[in-house]
Amino acid sequence: MKRSNHHPYIHFCIVPERFWTGLFLMLLCLLSLPVPLVAQRTYYGDLSVYDKSLRDALSRFYQLSVDCALDSEDRAMLIYGIENNFLMPTGVFIPDLVRYDRTDAVVTYENYVLSFTSAYAKNLKKGQEVSSRQQNFKILGAEWTEDRKGVLMNVSYDNELLIGGKSVFKGKSQAVVCFPDSHNMLLCRFQQITPYGWNPAKVADSSRSTSTPSGWFDQAMKHYYAFEYNKAFQLLKRKADEGEPDAWGFLGNLYQRGWGVQTDSVKAAECYRMTHQYDTPLCLYFQSINYVEGRAGYPKDSVLAYNLAKRSAGYNIPWGINLLGDYLCSGVGTKVDYEKAIKCFNKVIKMGNPMGYFNLAFMYALGQGVQVDFEKSFQYQMEANKRGQCNFGLLAVYYKNGWGCETDTLKSLENARKGAEYNDNLAQQILGNWYMQRVNDDEANAYKAVYYLDKSDKAGNIGAGRDLAVYYATINLYQYQDYIIDRLIKYNEASSTTLGEEDYILSEIYLNHKYYYKYAFYYCNKAVKHGNISAKDKLGHYYYWGLGLEQPDYPKAYKLFTECIQSGKALFSYYGAAVCLFEGKGVEKNIDLAKEYIRKGCQLGSSNCLYLLGDYTEEGKYGYPQNNNVAEDAYTKGAKLNDNAGIRCMCRLGLMHAQGKTRYPDKEEAFRLWDKAAKLGEGYASYLIGFAYENGYYGKSVDLQKARQYYQIGSRLNSSVADKALRDLETKLAGKQ
Repeated sequence: MKRSNHHPYIHFCIVPERFWTGLFLMLLCLLSLPVPLVAQRTYYGDLSVYDKSLRDALSRFYQLSVDCALDSEDRAMLIYGIENNFLMPTGVFIPDLVRYDRTDAVVTYENYVLSFTSAYAKNLKKGQEVSSRQQNFKILGAEWTEDRKGVLMNVSYDNELLIGGKSVFKGKSQAVVCFPDSHNMLLCRFQQITPYGWNPAKVADSSRSTSTPSGWFDQAMKHYYAFEYNKAFQLLKRKADEGEPDAWGFLGNLYQRGWGVQTDSVKAAECYRMTHQYDTPLCLYFQSINYVEGRAGYPKDSVLAYNLAKRSAGYNIPWGINLLGDYLCSGVGTKVDYEKAIKCFNKVIKMGNPMGYFNLAFMYALGQGVQVDFEKSFQYQMEANKRGQCNFGLLAVYYKNGWGCETDTLKSLENARKGAEYNDNLAQQILGNWYMQRVNDDEANAYKAVYYLDKSDKAGNIGAGRDLAVYYATINLYQYQDYIIDRLIKYNEASSTTLGEEDYILSEIYLNHKYYYKYAFYYCNKAVKHGNISAKDKLGHYYYWGLGLEQPDYPKAYKLFTECIQSGKALFSYYGAAVCLFEGKGVEKNIDLAKEYIRKGCQLGSSNCLYLLGDYTEEGKYGYPQNNNVAEDAYTKGAKLNDNAGIRCMCRLGLMHAQGKTRYPDKEEAFRLWDKAAKLGEGYASYLIGFAYENGYYGKSVDLQKARQYYQIGSRLNSSVADKALRDLETKLAGKQ
């Protein structure tokens, strides 16, 4: 049955001017036979013969129900006649709209009618037509009545109610329909139900149960929590095909996570959408998750999600209560209330469901409403594990950090690997980072690291996306810049704690694009405020060149450089301070002190200092004697670092090889270096290759098309010299034509 703000069961007919006394008396005569409620044997006869009678019987019920609601004068008499001659004695099951103080949803027919009056009275006008449509009938099962003279059927169908030609309700309904005499199909009794199991004698008990009572569902959950996902999938799929609403949500989970079946996000979404066709407590639970996550095409709506969880919990099922606790703990659609959340989780534990242990483990780990207690957290998680609610990723974290247990790297790794097998995205992140830390041991570890972090990222773990972005930044900041920007910004928006590393990486990306210097300065400054040392080391660069600012501020730049040097946490600042001293900007010229800074920076592995040393000794600048050997050594060391200045070292070293300035000139090595620099995002390197092809330099034959190709690459990489060369070449080619 579809979730609705209106009554889900009472629909249809024409608003009568007077009570249809004749019809009522006729029905009393026709429908007077008593009907046993317990069916015992499967009916294998031809059910198609009941098709017309089935439709007529349901239509009669809706017609009479609307008549009752609209005719207040004769309502009591008509209700009496229908209750005694048309309905099964257990009443009518209403799980959704009618808000009773108790959870008993099997109500009297009188309340059933009054609920319709309350729901639709505001829409009704005198003489207004009320019509209905009932379609897509499906007989889900059939059995003989106990006396084997009649047939008892479980039927589902689509309902639509229209008032004045306007649709006010659409949804699925399900009923138990009984034809007590298989030869006289004018006789019929039935009862509206939700599919807790379709034996009508059990419906009342089902509505008051503390959990879904169906045996098949309990068995499916046993498979689910025992990691027997193949068996769980087969059972849930079969029951969903049979029309069991409570199968759809968990079936969607299996499709989404690839448990027991190939991952299929489209089928997962279809399953999740099916839960909106019914109002069973478990379907309400999945509807709530759909709205809180904005999945399966439903918009994010935390308030609606909270209300649905509250309704699900009202039926006293552990999933609904647990979800309500989650929302109270996180403030989803309501105020944070840790005390109520803990009560919910403890209630779930008493009901025998492991989710309560699982959530209390988190609360004690994070100190939500309680003192942080890793030992208790670990104990609760172990209790959850014993009962099948195992979070391998969380256990990997416990063992890795020694939270509530002895630090055990091997157990941490074992849990991470096991969790990764079951698509636990936290476990995948931990395993990915474990491989990442061992890239130097084996090159294959890099592929494994990317594989697990990427899977975790695609499963929605923004932490894994952040880790992978940081790794890509160390490989090739500019080749992966779109991915890096997207993941780091998402992480920054969602994370309340950061060391500024994400902001610093973002600043380095934006620094490579002159139109985004303001963004670069913003993120660098933000990283500094978060205490990021690399960002503070680089901040003076922005003030020296005026990047993202109205104009340069040399004194402030030099001050920032020297502060970093004095703190002993500088690398770039040695280069920055040296440039200020060489140029006399922000401070008096001091060549000797500048050279000292360059020397220390080179010793510490500053690629900028190595580039500067190579440049000044190759050209013989600022008191450095011209020395190609020193320049070659400096460029060679810098080129191994693969950062911005290191890439510039590659370009200059390539030029020295091409121009015969190295100890062992090698023109092929020049092109290899330039090609590597271009792949790392340096447009000037593409320009150098293009220049060689355009002019037939450095052992290359003239090839204007190749020259054009490399200039285009350089232009796309924001090289102004490549862009100008491309325009000049285009003009030359146009002139030849």
